[in-house]
Amino acid sequence: MTTAEKLAKQLGNDGQTWVTAEGIRFVDLMMQYGARKERDDERELTRYEFADGSAIVGGVGAWDVEGATAFSWEGVE
Repeated sequence: MTTAEKLAKQLGNDGQTWVTAEGIRFVDLMMQYGARKERDDERELTRYEFADGSAIVGGVGAWDVEGATAFSWEGVE
Protein backbone atom coordinates (compact mmCIF):
# COMPACT_ATOMS: atom_id res chain seq x y z
CA MET A 1 0.00 0.00 0.00
CA THR A 2 1.40 3.40 -0.96
CA THR A 3 1.59 6.37 1.39
CA ALA A 4 -1.21 8.06 -0.56
CA GLU A 5 -3.42 4.97 -0.19
CA LYS A 6 -2.71 4.81 3.57
CA LEU A 7 -3.66 8.46 4.01
CA ALA A 8 -6.79 8.06 1.88
CA LYS A 9 -7.77 5.16 4.15
CA GLN A 10 -7.30 7.39 7.23
CA LEU A 11 -9.76 9.80 5.62
CA GLY A 12 -12.27 6.99 5.03
CA ASN A 13 -11.48 6.74 1.30
CA ASP A 14 -14.02 9.52 0.90
CA GLY A 15 -12.73 12.32 -1.28
CA GLN A 16 -14.96 14.81 0.50
CA THR A 17 -13.80 14.08 4.05
CA TRP A 18 -11.27 16.66 5.22
CA VAL A 19 -10.66 15.51 8.81
CA THR A 20 -9.61 12.08 10.15
CA ALA A 21 -11.56 10.32 12.89
CA GLU A 22 -8.80 11.52 15.23
CA GLY A 23 -9.43 15.15 14.25
CA ILE A 24 -6.37 15.66 12.01
CA ARG A 25 -7.08 18.09 9.16
CA PHE A 26 -6.30 17.05 5.57
CA VAL A 27 -3.46 19.55 5.05
CA ASP A 28 -1.89 18.73 8.40
CA LEU A 29 -2.03 15.01 7.60
CA MET A 30 -0.27 15.60 4.28
CA MET A 31 2.47 17.61 6.00
CA GLN A 32 2.90 15.01 8.78
CA TYR A 33 3.91 12.54 6.08
CA GLY A 34 6.41 14.94 4.52
CA ALA A 35 4.43 15.76 1.39
CA ARG A 36 6.01 17.97 -1.23
CA LYS A 37 3.31 20.44 -2.23
CA GLU A 38 2.85 21.57 -5.84
CA ARG A 39 0.10 23.90 -7.06
CA ASP A 40 -1.76 24.17 -10.40
CA ASP A 41 -3.48 27.55 -10.02
CA GLU A 42 -5.24 27.35 -13.39
CA ARG A 43 -7.16 24.21 -12.39
CA GLU A 44 -7.22 25.06 -8.68
CA LEU A 45 -5.53 21.78 -7.74
CA THR A 46 -2.83 21.01 -5.19
CA ARG A 47 -0.67 17.92 -5.52
CA TYR A 48 0.87 16.36 -2.40
CA GLU A 49 3.69 13.98 -3.37
CA PHE A 50 5.24 11.57 -0.88
CA ALA A 51 8.71 9.98 -0.70
CA ASP A 52 7.46 6.76 -2.31
CA GLY A 53 6.30 8.68 -5.41
CA SER A 54 2.60 8.37 -4.66
CA ALA A 55 0.46 11.50 -4.41
CA ILE A 56 -2.90 12.87 -3.39
CA VAL A 57 -4.48 15.65 -5.43
CA GLY A 58 -6.80 18.08 -3.68
CA GLY A 59 -9.23 20.42 -5.39
CA VAL A 60 -11.75 23.01 -4.29
CA GLY A 61 -14.28 20.51 -2.96
CA ALA A 62 -12.70 17.08 -3.22
CA TRP A 63 -9.47 15.07 -3.25
CA ASP A 64 -8.31 11.68 -4.56
CA VAL A 65 -5.26 9.49 -4.88
CA GLU A 66 -3.44 10.62 -7.99
CA GLY A 67 -4.13 8.70 -11.19
CA ALA A 68 -1.71 7.78 -13.98
CA THR A 69 -0.67 11.38 -14.73
CA ALA A 70 0.26 14.33 -12.52
CA PHE A 71 -2.71 16.24 -11.10
CA SER A 72 -5.21 13.55 -12.17
CA TRP A 73 -7.64 11.67 -9.95
CA GLU A 74 -7.57 7.89 -9.80
CA GLY A 75 -11.34 7.74 -9.36
CA VAL A 76 -12.10 9.34 -12.72
CA GLU A 77 -9.78 7.22 -14.85
